[in-house]
Amino acid sequence: MKSTFIQIIILVLFSTFFLSCTNNDLDKALPNETVEDLVVEPEFKFNTSEDINLKFNAVRNGGSPLAGMKFTVWNGEETKGGEIVFQGISDENGIFEAKLNLPTYKNKIIVKTVFEEKQIEINSNLIEQIFVAPF
Repeated sequence: MKSTFIQIIILVLFSTFFLSCTNNDLDKALPNETVEDLVVEPEFKFNTSEDINLKFNAVRNGGSPLAGMKFTVWNGEETKGGEIVFQGISDENGIFEAKLNLPTYKNKIIVKTVFEEKQIEINSNLIEQIFVAPF
């Protein structure tokens, strides 16, 4: 009898506790806004990807053009899941040009050649770099 009475008191207390926890914010009306009513900063871009123009010059140590230098462009560090997004070879003038489409959240690329590796920050839609061979 006594344990039943205690169980009833505990049940009443738990019921009171759970029923008293209500969200009064549900009674407030939500604003009636549309997409056209949104205020967006002028510099915000809705793009999820962007075109990046690459222009690399391959030169010898003395400054003369180096034709046939292979460039491998990665979208991140290889050890952290980065992938090759482009490969190409410099022309007879030592110039390599390409256009990449990268996600806007990418803030750097990695360019590898036989002689060096560069991490390049993406600050604009044009990346120009000079790669110097050690000979």
